Amino acid sequence: MGVFRRQQLATTIASLADTLDDNFDVREFAQHLADTSVAVAQVADATVLLADDDRTLHWVASTSRERCVHEMFARQDRFARQGPSVCSYRTAACVGGPFDDVSERRWPAFVRRARAAGFAGGWSLPMRLRTEVIGAVSVLSAEPAIDAERLMGVQALADVATIGLLQQRLIERVRDVNRMLQPVLDHRILVEQAKGMVAEHAQVAMDDAFRLLGGFARATGRELIQVCRDITEGVVCPEALIRLARDREA
Repeated sequence: MGVFRRQQLATTIASLADTLDDNFDVREFAQHLADTSVAVAQVADATVLLADDDRTLHWVASTSRERCVHEMFARQDRFARQGPSVCSYRTAACVGGPFDDVSERRWPAFVRRARAAGFAGGWSLPMRLRTEVIGAVSVLSAEPAIDAERLMGVQALADVATIGLLQQRLIERVRDVNRMLQPVLDHRILVEQAKGMVAEHAQVAMDDAFRLLGGFARATGRELIQVCRDITEGVVCPEALIRLARDREA
């Protein structure tokens, strides 16, 4: 691999590792991976497939605009689990080679479609991080063979892209958790503010202030959080809680 191509590969790897953008789009990211895979492998086409929660591969992006190429990959899981992408995903290894009689016996429907589209060879490389595999990158060539160094380059892109996608998924999960927790945190802050206001006004401990808030909520048939909100917004005076508590004790 020449110096220029090494520099190009390094630049591409850096771009695939950056998935912290708030406007991250998985299809654009996959398309970038497909485009750069073609450039690195010097092949006719590259396709990116990602797996869902049921471990079924789905076509996400391709450099080809030919409908037949899309269908080859979008439908290969239906052809009795045929095609190098499915095998690569399930074995976490590079799978493929020339589209000869041997490969046709292995994946008859897929290889016949590939030959009809003008391809002489194809390889699929797993998108993996340690034991986790999230998809595959497949490259198709008009030649029956490509050198191992180019395949290693595509594998490097796939590995870095996998890290980027998993990083983005982790960020999304954290954001989802934060969105679920935020109302709880907001309620907690509101309760603590109301407890502090009641405790200061009534000159009681924080636990006693909380009991005053709870008693007022039960007596008026309202939710505790609404009572706390009314206290902090001045709708209900802390003195009202104290009077109610005294009246109930009398």
